[in-house]
Amino acid sequence: MIPVKAKRGFYIAASCPACGAELELESDFLTTSCSSCCSVLRILTPTTPPAYVVKTKVLDKDVRFHIDRHLKGNAEPLTDSLESVRGFYFPYWKIDAILLRLRHRKETRISYDEETNTETATDQKKVETMLSPYDVTIAAGGLSEIIPYSLGERTEYITTMPYSGEHLQFGFELLSIETSWQDAITKANRAVDQLNHVSADESGVNISLLLRPVLSLINFPYFLAEANVMGKQRSYVLDGLTGRVVYDGNDGISERLQIADLQQSEELGRLGVELHRCSNCGEQLPDTRSYVYICRNCQHLTVLEDCPELNRRILSVHGSVNDNDQYFPFWMFRLPAEQMNAFRIRFGGSENAGAICVPAFRIRNFEAMYRLTRRISGAVLKLSMFESQEFKENYLPVMVGIAEAGALAHVALMREVVGKTEELPRTLANLPFEEVSLFYAPFHPESYFLVDSCLGAVTFEKSLAGVQTKPIPTATRVR
Repeated sequence: MIPVKAKRGFYIAASCPACGAELELESDFLTTSCSSCCSVLRILTPTTPPAYVVKTKVLDKDVRFHIDRHLKGNAEPLTDSLESVRGFYFPYWKIDAILLRLRHRKETRISYDEETNTETATDQKKVETMLSPYDVTIAAGGLSEIIPYSLGERTEYITTMPYSGEHLQFGFELLSIETSWQDAITKANRAVDQLNHVSADESGVNISLLLRPVLSLINFPYFLAEANVMGKQRSYVLDGLTGRVVYDGNDGISERLQIADLQQSEELGRLGVELHRCSNCGEQLPDTRSYVYICRNCQHLTVLEDCPELNRRILSVHGSVNDNDQYFPFWMFRLPAEQMNAFRIRFGGSENAGAICVPAFRIRNFEAMYRLTRRISGAVLKLSMFESQEFKENYLPVMVGIAEAGALAHVALMREVVGKTEELPRTLANLPFEEVSLFYAPFHPESYFLVDSCLGAVTFEKSLAGVQTKPIPTATRVR
């Protein structure tokens, strides 16, 4: 029997708008399909941080059992009686971002001269760029000495529900939000900034930045129980998922719980689910997971991400008529020429003064993404393009959204500046783009690489795009 692999990730419980069946959505997907009625669904993300509720797995009647188990584990007397049990939701800010780390390293290379039989040491400076997911939860309520400051790794497996009155469990109260989402980002940035001092290097200044932070509010369940132990009243706070006692004290804390006005959470955003249809003619859009769609019926363009600077035309590069061509998507960001000139940057080449082209398909390795970004940015002015009216079968889906691609464009720009000046102005991370557009470029396989079919100059490994390499045929031996 094959063991079932545990699911990891932040899951959101919702219902299908077509048939009402229960859905379990992964937070990093914008489209999905209902397993019950097969409807293609679109996940609507709000502009303000959305609020969620976690359902408790511990029942009121089991609270005393968990307290006694805690006391027994600490070799203490068990409870005489339970005076009261009170359920409440404690708010946490969940921050998902990209962590950028630029590190200056000093390498010493030893060269040996055989004629003189001597060794020469040469110091070389090297800049390393590292991108990694950043996921953290920060307490948004008070009682920091009682309630855990963070949910830790729980967000990798808990299932949440969008905040609504019907999803609040009977008898549970909401605690007020005392830390705003702006303050939560400030705290996260301060924590990241400490990484620069931990790994300080005399060869240069290290930089750690949070890019594209996305926030949400998680209302996590706890129980407050007042119990008598050896004739004395004690207070206990229990985790609503596991029953673990997180606080054990003599002082009463019931009066310190700041109950929130229900309107406080109503003012936050709310995630929604709707049928994935064309807004122009109502035709069902393809079930391909992508950020961009063209309706097969009316050719209307649908982009599942708002961007005022977006040029709402899909461009394709004229290529060869090779049957093996695959069209790969790229986001092109244009910076004002004066901004590029201020940093003395010609990204990808001397002729390109303001275009940064980032792959819109998923590449996990930043160095590989950066190299491809430089190559395609240097070649984009030489490419002849036309407007696409449809996505054919050889057009790959757009798996990287505008916000994430914009963050990667800024990182690539930072890397370029650091490589030439050995300094990094922090203003680079916030430079506004003048225009954003999407274009497709044809590539064909050659051995283990993909080569652009227009210039034959831009290449990258097949494995980076998840394209399977075809086996090389071997000659038949004749004996």
